Amino acid sequence: MFIVFEGIDGSGKTTQAELLYNYLKAKTRKKCFLTREPTDNKIGLFVKSLIKKQEINPDTVELLFMADRAEHVREIKQAAKEKKIIICDRYYFSTIAYGSALGLKTEWLENTNKIFPEPDLTIIFDIDPKAALKRINSRKGNKQYFEKTEFLNKVRKEYKSLSKKYNNIFILNCNGNITIPEIHKQILNILKSNAPIV
Repeated sequence: MFIVFEGIDGSGKTTQAELLYNYLKAKTRKKCFLTREPTDNKIGLFVKSLIKKQEINPDTVELLFMADRAEHVREIKQAAKEKKIIICDRYYFSTIAYGSALGLKTEWLENTNKIFPEPDLTIIFDIDPKAALKRINSRKGNKQYFEKTEFLNKVRKEYKSLSKKYNNIFILNCNGNITIPEIHKQILNILKSNAPIV
């Protein structure tokens, strides 16, 4: 089972990915593999350093994300061979949503990413960008250049569009005062209805 969590930064997906990983390990005793993109491999670290410092050509940054993914997929395929449940924080839907918001052609982004394995289930964490940026601003560290309300509104719109085009994508409403445990419970309900692992 290959599960992907998607959404703009500050949506809470990383926290929920870790919660699900720990839950599945403890409750089901199944082997799990928690991973993310961009990775901490050489290409992924290079991409992270670029997007924190300056704006670069959208084509370049998205191709670098895909280069990182090409290496990452080796790890994902190995985990699949070992029959592990794979939980991934960001995958190719991020490239499509962010790339489209940057002005790249959605069709090109989709076609380029067709070489990568398709997730069994994707959950998109939907949140108002203003609320997401408030969380981001409370963290330590440098912001990425695309962490701006207007741009993140475009990304949010692209994610919603993707949810209508692909199978097994679920939108999870993370707006308002919904708590971390409540979101975790909703994720488990989605899995119980759509994946034979919980």
